[in-house]
Amino acid sequence: MIQFIDTAARHRQLLVEVMAAAGLVNYPQEWWHFSYGDQYWACVTGCAQARYGMVHAVSDACNSDCG
Repeated sequence: MIQFIDTAARHRQLLVEVMAAAGLVNYPQEWWHFSYGDQYWACVTGCAQARYGMVHAVSDACNSDCG
């Protein structure tokens, strides 16, 4: 069981390193949660602003007419 835990921890660390190399930032309370371009990402990376804001869902009525 200890070997499984060590392997999982190494894989998580590798994921964090690879994602960081690609420009994403890790949310430290959730090892699986990464951000790019949002307000959290801007804060962590020191960017003056986020690359994008809130995305609004399109209503179902519009979706039925789209295709």
